[in-house]
Formats: sequence, C-alpha cells, structure tokens
Amino acid sequence: MINLLQDSPKVLISDFRKVSSQTIWQIISKVATSLSTFIILGLVSRTFGQTGTGAFTLALTYLGFFYLATDLGLNAFFLPRLSINKEELNSLFNARLIMSFALILLANIGTFFLPFADNNFKLLVLIGSLTITFNSLLSSFNLIFQNQLKYEYSMAATSLGAFFNVVVVAFLCTIHTPLYLLALGTLFSTLVTAITSYSLVSSFYKFSFNFSQSNFIINTLKSAWPMMLTLGLNTVYFRVDTFILSSHYSMAVVGTYNLAYQIFQSMLVVPTFIMNSFYPILIADQRTRVGLFVRKVLFSSIVLLSISIIALVLTWIFSPLIIKLITGSDFGGSSVALNILSLGLPAFFVTSLLMMVLIIFGKYKPLAAVYAVGLLVNVILNLVWIPQFSFIAASWVTVVSEYLILILQLLIVLPLLREQNQIEENNI
Repeated sequence: MINLLQDSPKVLISDFRKVSSQTIWQIISKVATSLSTFIILGLVSRTFGQTGTGAFTLALTYLGFFYLATDLGLNAFFLPRLSINKEELNSLFNARLIMSFALILLANIGTFFLPFADNNFKLLVLIGSLTITFNSLLSSFNLIFQNQLKYEYSMAATSLGAFFNVVVVAFLCTIHTPLYLLALGTLFSTLVTAITSYSLVSSFYKFSFNFSQSNFIINTLKSAWPMMLTLGLNTVYFRVDTFILSSHYSMAVVGTYNLAYQIFQSMLVVPTFIMNSFYPILIADQRTRVGLFVRKVLFSSIVLLSISIIALVLTWIFSPLIIKLITGSDFGGSSVALNILSLGLPAFFVTSLLMMVLIIFGKYKPLAAVYAVGLLVNVILNLVWIPQFSFIAASWVTVVSEYLILILQLLIVLPLLREQNQIEENNI
C-alpha cells in the first residue's frame, strides 16, 4: 500500500496550505453568492409564490447552459499551455466574446421552441441573456486568477456583484414589479463583477480586442472538442431533469425541485473550488514527480470523501430548517428532494477529482464517453420515472447517475495510477 506521506511530508503540507488558502477565498466568494441566491429565492418565493419561483429558476437554469457554453472546459484545456504560449489567452478572450454574441441570439430563439415558455419566461431570458457576454469575459479573467493562484481577487469581484444583485431584486420586489424585470438583478450583478474583475486582472495580463479569430476558433475546435463535448454533456446531464419535469408538471412543482437543487448545487462548488486550486499543482507534479502525483491524488480523494460525508449528514439534519428559513414554509417537499440529492455528495465530490486527473492524462475522449453514458442513462431513467414519481424520481436519478459516472471513471483512472506508480518504483 502506498504511504501517502512517504518522502514528501513538507511538500504535501506546503501544497495543502496553498490549496487551502485559495479554496477558502473561493468558498468565501461562494458563501456571498449563495447567501445572495437564497435571499433572492426567499424574496421571489414570498412575492411570486411557487409558480413565480418555478418560472424564475427555470429561466436561470436555461441561461446556465449558455453560460457554460462560453467556457466548455477551455480553461482546463489551456491552463497547461500558458507556460508555452501566453498569447493564446488573448485569442481565447476574443473567441469567447464572439461566441457570446451568437449565444445570446440562440438563447432567445430557443425560447420559441420550448412548450412551457410563457411570456414571463421569454422576457426573463431576453433580459438575462445579455449576461452571457459578461460571463464569457469572466471565464477568461478566472483563467488568469487560477494560473496566478489569486482567487482573492475573484472573490472580491464576485462578492461585490452578489451584493448588487440582492439590492436590485429586493428593490424590484418591494415595488411589486413584473416577474420578468427581476432578471435586471442578474444583469447588473454580472456587469459589476466583470468590470471589477477586469480592473484586477489587468495587473497580470493586458487583454486587447481582436475579432479576427476564425483560425483560432477552428483550431481550438479541432484539438479541444472532446473536452468541450465533455462539459457540454455534463451540463445537459446536470439539469435535463428540470426540463423533463416541466413538461409533465406545473411551474409550482418545478419551483419545489429547483429550490432543493439550488441548495444542493451550492454544496457542489466545494470540490470544484478545491480542484481549481489543486489543478495547477497536479499538472506540475505529473510532469516531474510521478510518485508524489499519485500520493496526492489518493490523499485528495480521502479528504474530499470525508468532507462530502460531513456535508451529507449535516444536510439530513438541517434541510427542513434551511428550506423554512429561505421560503417561510416547507415549500411542498423541497426538504425531501434535498435529502435525496445529498446522498450523491460523495460521488460528486470524488468525480470532480477524477475528472481533473483524466484531463491531466489527456484522456479527453474516454472522459467524454463516460459523460455520454451518464447522460443517456440519466435521460432514459427520468423519462421513465418522472411522469409517475415527479421530482422524487428526478432526485433519485441524479444520485444514481453520478455513482455510475464515478464507477466508470474509476475503471479508467485506477489502472493509470497503478501504471504511474510502477514507473516511479522502476526509477528508484
């Protein structure tokens, strides 16, 4: 059995401090945004009820697909290449900006093909879609913050934007504005975050506008398509259940499930933040210190698993209280959905690590295949069970799908780690 601290206690402790400090900054940022989200959900649920909450959260979920389309895993793809060619940063920045304009158009056209899309939903998307451009800018800015391990700057910008989001939505709810105008809160929030991030990132890198990016976009698609496909599949896999649910049940039921999912999703950022900080370190170790890389992966998996179990237990204890604090009521079963979803936390936490390991090894196509299988199983199970069991089925399918993905990832990663460890032993 590998000794996790063999020959490397000082290195592991040093890395632990770096990762911990950067993770803490990201968690502070998420606490600010999650707190703002819960306050906003509370305001919306009290002002517009379950139906209004359903429409509002469904519009945000829909726009979320387009936010992630401006990223598509390209930060993880380009981060290892920055030491070779920093000029790709500016090309990526401009390519994302160009893509965002097309995505805004696509997002609004798409609403006309959704059977559940009423006027409120379409207007929410129309206003909110402008945030796609700001989010595309933030994706490039965050690549710099990650490379420099300066997440405190990202935290400052994000927290400021979250504050303005709450202020705007609170004002609009107070004057009983139409539901669709609440999207102005998100719009103003992302604008403030983007401007603040740009001012902070300028000390590390100067971006310039250049819209002649056709060659860069084509070359990126050729080399990074498996990574982009993986994140695309992962995004659809995460929230396809909401759209299936909306096709069979009312917006009130959608609101009940989405409230639970918003809380659940806020917990999933913890492993993401840890891996954001740890990823640059793992990249360097895999190139130069293979044995240490393997030990760090195993050590990290134990840490992530331990944190996930603690989060699971706390969720089961406090879920009714959390739902009641946000909405002022039990909100028709949201706490039950949240408890079921929390059973998937151990799988979600560990798969975030294994995904990064596979990316570091360049296993883009196997990774895409894993999430394709996960999405296929997820969609089939949701189509079969949601009509009968509503959001309870959606909750259980989310859990089952993630454990399936965990098993498939382990089948690929474990042989790779054994091979790396064998290389290290042969070199001793």
